[in-house]
Amino acid sequence: MATVTTNRTLCDICGKARGISKCEGCSKIFCYNHFGEHRQELNNQLDEVEVTRDLFRQTLTEQTMEPQKHTLVQQIDHWERDSIKRIRQTAKEAREMVLKHTTKHMSEIDVQLNELTNQLRQSREENDFVETDLHQWKKQLTQLTKELATPPTVKLQQDSKPLVTKIYVDVSAGKYNSYL
Repeated sequence: MATVTTNRTLCDICGKARGISKCEGCSKIFCYNHFGEHRQELNNQLDEVEVTRDLFRQTLTEQTMEPQKHTLVQQIDHWERDSIKRIRQTAKEAREMVLKHTTKHMSEIDVQLNELTNQLRQSREENDFVETDLHQWKKQLTQLTKELATPPTVKLQQDSKPLVTKIYVDVSAGKYNSYL
């Protein structure tokens, strides 16, 4: 007995030739049973896409209602907090250094003021002073006043390199600019 050959295409899943259907999306050939399973799998995938879309819609709605929660705004907020933290730390260190040196400097000024006070008392008690002495004492007081305000050994300077880098927003032309 001779075998009959058929030109029918076989199912990509089971290799059987009965009830053949071709999926236009993936170009695979399926028997009737497997075509139904394939369609069910496509329906499941569509369900997943719809769930993802729903979650995205929820995120979009939340960000529309509270734009400050957008990731770019949160990045700016982080930059701001970090920059303020650096500035505060640098200011704290500078203050500590100034206080350390000005305390020592004020102590030295106090010694000089005590010496001047003793000279003034002695000159008054002995009634032994002239115009040049008064001029010299005024000059010393003026000098001590200047040194108290700005100690000659301590100066504030700023680096040429910024402590905090500036943040920029670069909006490039994109597909959404046509809606503006």
